[in-house]
Amino acid sequence: MRVTLGAPLLAHRGPCPAPLSTTPRDSPRDGEARRGSWRPVVSGLLITVAALLAPLAVLATWADGQIQDTDRYLETVAPLANDPDVQDAIAVRIEQVIFTYVDLDAAADELVTALDRPGLPPAAASTLRAFAGPLADGVRKLRQRPGSSS
Repeated sequence: MRVTLGAPLLAHRGPCPAPLSTTPRDSPRDGEARRGSWRPVVSGLLITVAALLAPLAVLATWADGQIQDTDRYLETVAPLANDPDVQDAIAVRIEQVIFTYVDLDAAADELVTALDRPGLPPAAASTLRAFAGPLADGVRKLRQRPGSSS
C-alpha cells in the first residue's frame, strides 16, 4: 500500500469504526458537575500545609535535642549569664516592664501622703511634698551605675 502526502487515505480494510461522539466521555453532560474537581484544591492545600510544617518540624527536632539534653543546654546558656551585655539587656528589659506597670509619680505621692501625719509641722509637710518628684526620679535612676550607658 502506497500513501502519498496530501491524498486522502482511501484504502481501509476491516470493519467500519463507530462514529465519534461529539462530547468527550470525561466532560460534564448537560450542566452535570464534573466529579473530582476538588482533588487539585485538596492536593494544593496539603502541599502548602506540608511546606509550612516542614521547617517547624526541623526546628522542633533541633530544639528537642538542645533542651532535652540538660548538659548541652547548660553548656550553651551558662556563659550568657556571665556576659555583662546580656546582664544589662535583661536589667533594662525588667526596668521597662516595671515602669510600664508602676506609676512612680503616683507611688511617691502616696508615700508622701502616708508620711504626712496630722501632727506633722506644716514646713515638714511641704518639704515632704516637694520631695515627691525627686524621689520618683531617684527611683528611676537607681539602676544607673557609674559608667553605665542606660
